[in-house]
Amino acid sequence: MPIKSISRSTKTKALVSKIMAAACRLGYTLQVYQPSKSFSQCCMLVANSVIWRDTGKGVFGWRVDFRAKYSQDHLEFFSSLLKRTGRVRYPEAWTELYEEANIEYLFLFQSSLLNTYLSRMYVAMSAVFALFPSVTEFHLVVDDAERGISITRVFTRHLFRQQIATLGKFFGRDAWPSSYLYHALHQEGAV
Repeated sequence: MPIKSISRSTKTKALVSKIMAAACRLGYTLQVYQPSKSFSQCCMLVANSVIWRDTGKGVFGWRVDFRAKYSQDHLEFFSSLLKRTGRVRYPEAWTELYEEANIEYLFLFQSSLLNTYLSRMYVAMSAVFALFPSVTEFHLVVDDAERGISITRVFTRHLFRQQIATLGKFFGRDAWPSSYLYHALHQEGAV
């Protein structure tokens, strides 16, 4: 179940097609990504993913629903990624951070999501802000229904490049200056 799955409505598909076409016109290229096992574990944590737009408020967003428990029916299909209780096997590094520093899995998931999709989000935001002049904000919302927690990160039209650059520095650390995202942001004057 890849994170890139979106609502199946015709309206949403048309909107995504427009965004992808605009991204291509802006000179961005799309690359095929081969997921690792830890990436597959992260994908198992996604119950639903929806791209949405609120025309009244000028907001465009991506909501990802975090899920750590599956029904027993799924156990036979995902036995290597699920425990016998139906809970997802988290990556070892996550378990260590949870046990030693008491960092919630939801925050680790959001961090992994941003780390994996940051450059794609930059392309999507560039396209959204270019296509829809009335859109002033892009929201990334990560919900955990089991715990009743929601994390919202707001990217604004005028500051999203700097916000992405800050996240890129955080996630990229030493490799940041040699990354494609860094060079794209540098050409636009964000770094």
